[in-house]
Amino acid sequence: MDKWLTSQNFKGGKDAGGPDACTRECANVLERELKLHVPGPSREPLANALRHMGARDQRLRACYFDTQNRDLARAGVALRLRLEGDQWVQTIKAPGPDELSRIELNHPRPNSELDLTLYKDSVIEPMLAGLEHALKIRYETDVNRLTLVQETSQGVVELACDRGVVRSGKLVFEIWELELEQVSGHMSAVFTLARQWLQQYGLILDLRSKAERGDQLARAITMPAPKRAGKVRLEKTMTVRQAYTLSLGECVSQIIRNATSLAGVDTAEADTHAKFEYAQYLRVGMRRLRSCLKFYGKWEKVNKLLNDQRLRDYFDFLGDVRDQDVLRFHIAPQLAKAGMPDLPVPVTAPATADTSAGSAAARGANQNAPKNGAPPQTQTSLPAVYTASAGPAQLAGDVAFQQYLLDLLETLLSLGDQQKPRKIDERELGEVLGKRLKKWLKQICRRGVHFEHLAIDAQHDLRKKLKRLRYCVELSSSVLSDTRLVALRPLLRQMQHTMGDLNDLYNAEVAYQGLATTDAAAFKAVSWTRERQSQIKHQIEVDFRTLTREVLGEEPDEA
Repeated sequence: MDKWLTSQNFKGGKDAGGPDACTRECANVLERELKLHVPGPSREPLANALRHMGARDQRLRACYFDTQNRDLARAGVALRLRLEGDQWVQTIKAPGPDELSRIELNHPRPNSELDLTLYKDSVIEPMLAGLEHALKIRYETDVNRLTLVQETSQGVVELACDRGVVRSGKLVFEIWELELEQVSGHMSAVFTLARQWLQQYGLILDLRSKAERGDQLARAITMPAPKRAGKVRLEKTMTVRQAYTLSLGECVSQIIRNATSLAGVDTAEADTHAKFEYAQYLRVGMRRLRSCLKFYGKWEKVNKLLNDQRLRDYFDFLGDVRDQDVLRFHIAPQLAKAGMPDLPVPVTAPATADTSAGSAAARGANQNAPKNGAPPQTQTSLPAVYTASAGPAQLAGDVAFQQYLLDLLETLLSLGDQQKPRKIDERELGEVLGKRLKKWLKQICRRGVHFEHLAIDAQHDLRKKLKRLRYCVELSSSVLSDTRLVALRPLLRQMQHTMGDLNDLYNAEVAYQGLATTDAAAFKAVSWTRERQSQIKHQIEVDFRTLTREVLGEEPDEA
């Protein structure tokens, strides 16, 4: 740790200094800012452009505090002391109403002593009072900041280009980012400028704060894990609009965070499996977003930007890449384990505007599919590079894709900024959402109890609806009054995975059929996939019958 601030001259706790130590009034604001990672080739050109526009440079060094148990980080709170020129400033940040907003309390300090009494009677006080362990320095940042204020017709925005490091012990992450903070006016000013800088310099949207990255290093994690589905904390007194906005926010967060990792931010050393997982959970986020839009579409008008052709095309492209990876990393090892001779992994067809994981196989495995197993080609709005050899990582860092993510984020924020929504009816939120979920459940069970006899495209359609049900049950679980729906989640998850395995086998059958006429091993592989399909289809039907009997309390129809 640098000598300028160490645990020896840090004095924290309830008895440290008082509010009279401040040199001016505390600033209590709702901070809204957008953060963009700057890739290597764009760094000097971007910094030079800011200097040419009159940006001023300043060194900022900060230490961040937390308990050994990460009580602050787990609450989404960051507490720091920062030396800004020759002025110490104590800052605490807490979660705001959306992904870009933070409640921020700033107190100028006469020295480097942390003073928790500054938060007496504030919204932060109850949380700090409940800490069971002492605060200590967990990580530090050391950056040089170029700052420029830009005025637009929509508002005033502060641009800050930070270059430096976040450090915990010997572990370091490089910082090279452009922050755009709303000073006054409308957030559209921030997004307008962000699009211009992103387009010019190929920037990458990054929702993580320096505190989040530092906390990761403090836990000795040098590679961010894929962002999985998070819990949405709904309340029974919320309106449907409020629940809709929170649920959308969770889905969009999963999409953007996995895209950031897939694009290589803090993941330059990621291996093939890690990249596969980032791409997989990026696509899961897109699936959850589409499910959320479908679910709440009964009550809310869906903004076209949230569900436009770009979302479908990106989703389909990632699905086709996933199918190829599953053949290589999942199906091929199973074939080898079953005693099959080595086989080349077939190259599946490129992405189309009408393919999702398994849908090409569903068509190919039907009797009307082309004999070579390739799905029919349909029009796609994706650039040709993404329908050829480019991988998901190249897509994630592409300017057009990053612009799409900005569109998603701005549309999401506009929903939260709209006027207070009305109540749909007098029922509690959980009852309203639960009624729609039970309707969906009955619909899929009615077809699922005859799963073995369904055509493959109908099976695939049912799988999509089951995934939609699962994701929406998870998004709603915090307010559902029907305990049977809440208890349903493990079974839905298991069934989704089983149906996914079946879909992968359909894909494998189509892929290996193209080699089967000339390769005896490929012919055996096709036979093996069909045998496994029969076993799994029977298990899925059994699961649907269990679902009907135990959750709906109904006796399933006989085939």
